[in-house]
Amino acid sequence: MDSDWRPERTASCPYCGEPFLLVVDTDGAEADYVEDCPVCCAPIEVAVRWPLGADEPELTLRRGDD
Repeated sequence: MDSDWRPERTASCPYCGEPFLLVVDTDGAEADYVEDCPVCCAPIEVAVRWPLGADEPELTLRRGDD
């Protein structure tokens, strides 16, 4: 895997529901970070997990108040 790999994904904000382009920030590793929604500015908790043998990560977006 290329260490510069940063896939762009279309995601929906768990607060306002609007779609936006998310650049997955992992460098090939699992990660948890906060990304502000570009539409409503709410803080979205992003969890990135790499299933065994997968070419792409699984993303989970959550509200901070869930």
